[in-house]
Amino acid sequence: MYWASNFYQDEWFKELDFPYQKVDSLVLAYSELEESELEKLYDRGIINGLNATEMEILNREQCLALEPNLNPEITAGLLCSSSFIVDPVRLTMKLVENAIVNGTKLFLQRKWFINVAGISSPGLSAAPAIAQEVIALIKTQTALVPKPKYPHHPR
Repeated sequence: MYWASNFYQDEWFKELDFPYQKVDSLVLAYSELEESELEKLYDRGIINGLNATEMEILNREQCLALEPNLNPEITAGLLCSSSFIVDPVRLTMKLVENAIVNGTKLFLQRKWFINVAGISSPGLSAAPAIAQEVIALIKTQTALVPKPKYPHHPR
């Protein structure tokens, strides 16, 4: 969780009157390679504004003492004490409700979607059929946009 999200979430959830729970999270490593990824996650947390007191890299024994039911093959873990759990469906509904109160127009039952991640995002590249639909939609929508009668810049 990056700092802006962490910094404002407590206040944000209260303002939306939304249930949440602050919890500890534990990212586990099962090899030396994954342990080096834990260090990168820790460093990224610091760069993004988390306090060092909110994160700690634990060894195998510390992880198992914290949670005895973990897979005994773990080698280390990154403990973060500034995580939240929410019901994503209820949160989405609250956000939509808040957006409508603030003047957003809601369009339901459309046959298209807006991809804010970009056409090369991992989710779309993993689903080529969806990517092709987005490309076709963009081409269709672009073809429907009238060209200006008097363009500002010569071609």
